[in-house]
Amino acid sequence: MNNRGLNQKVSLSAAESEGFNFTQDQWVALTTALSLEAESTPDEVIAEVAAVVEKSQQESSTEVAASSPLEDAERKELQARAERGDQAIALMNQRDAEELVTGAVKAGKILAAHKRSWIEDALRDYDATKIALSGIPAGRIPTSEKGRGGSDSGRDGREAQRRWVR
Repeated sequence: MNNRGLNQKVSLSAAESEGFNFTQDQWVALTTALSLEAESTPDEVIAEVAAVVEKSQQESSTEVAASSPLEDAERKELQARAERGDQAIALMNQRDAEELVTGAVKAGKILAAHKRSWIEDALRDYDATKIALSGIPAGRIPTSEKGRGGSDSGRDGREAQRRWVR
């Protein structure tokens, strides 16, 4: 073993001017991780690193080749299930958007004529639409019908005119 003290720099190159140095602790950790002696040369360390990388690449390609590919029927079944899931999510989003906007119409926050536009907004960004609708005061749009009550039978025109609700 080297007689250098711990934390003394070990040069990886013959030329000290390149400035690539390890401390003694770092060099020992590196050589130990590679199962080499602490007195190993930089070339030996580099060769061992290259061998470890090559072995790792071979193992990963072997794992990919060893994994069983899905049969066409299994793959198609999984794709069909995923599509059904996407359709179910779209239906749930549509239902949630319609419920949100219908509630706003019933609360007198928006006109029923604008319902489709609000539903489209909710489908694009449900949370933003919900916040926008919550900021509109309820009862802003009257929801009860206005008209006249009663029947015209047996009444003259003036009587019928007085029965209009204003």
